[in-house]
Amino acid sequence: LRLDQIVYDEIFLAEMEVYRQWSEKNPYLAMAAFDPKSDRQVMLAYVAALPLDESVILSVLHGEREETDIKVEEMQTYDRPGAYTLLANSAVSLPEYPDLLNRILLRLMEAWVDRYPERYVTRIYSQTVSESGDRMVQHFFMAPRYDLAPNAYMLDLARPSASKIIRRFQERLLQKAPLPEELRQQY
Repeated sequence: LRLDQIVYDEIFLAEMEVYRQWSEKNPYLAMAAFDPKSDRQVMLAYVAALPLDESVILSVLHGEREETDIKVEEMQTYDRPGAYTLLANSAVSLPEYPDLLNRILLRLMEAWVDRYPERYVTRIYSQTVSESGDRMVQHFFMAPRYDLAPNAYMLDLARPSASKIIRRFQERLLQKAPLPEELRQQY
């Protein structure tokens, strides 16, 4: 939230309290890059992704509820085996470090390869609110979900992707173990 305050020149106290509660339930909601000279005190960039039931994600993207209305009990932990659906709700970097977002996303994919085959992601949803967000969803070839909102997107990991990064991720999963039904190409 300190990084949000620097980048956006504002901070929302209600969001800070909600995020604190979510993080207490699941401390693995975000991955960040820090200034190595600051002993992890100065964050340069982060990506946050919330594991939620797909119905909760769709209600947020469709505008039926605000993201800050997500209840602590709706936030999932990574304790159970099986499929997860993520809401990529935030990706922020200091303007002088835009390349860090890509590096963080690659590290997030590595973390999911490490969890596989016990735990895996089937879909990632996102909503863009900036030009840099638009570029990021284009970079990962996320499909527009105009049925939800004009700025809603989805990445279905069971589908072939034009993104080299996503294809490489899918290949690494397959090298590690056979794909479960939810990750097999559906046509």
